Amino acid sequence: MSVVRIVRFKTDPADTEEMLTRRAAMVDVVRAKVPGLVEARLSRLEDGTWMDQWHYRTPEDAAAAVADADRLPEVRAAFALVTEPVGEMAEIVDVR
Repeated sequence: MSVVRIVRFKTDPADTEEMLTRRAAMVDVVRAKVPGLVEARLSRLEDGTWMDQWHYRTPEDAAAAVADADRLPEVRAAFALVTEPVGEMAEIVDVR
């Protein structure tokens, strides 16, 4: 069963480009460590909140990525520009 880790957050609009650069580095390093990362999709909601969706092949892949996250400098650098992060995990039930 595949899962998605969703993190909603805010960032200062002045930091948008830097956040995107740091996030790209974070995705690359997590993908290298966790081959089960299928896709990382970032969206900006109408109110300016960001929604980051990380799709994993298995719950174990997602757990491995989350467990190792705060030890990775790229993750710490990306989250340094983030405020009000809220994360949750969801099982993918239907894809068409």
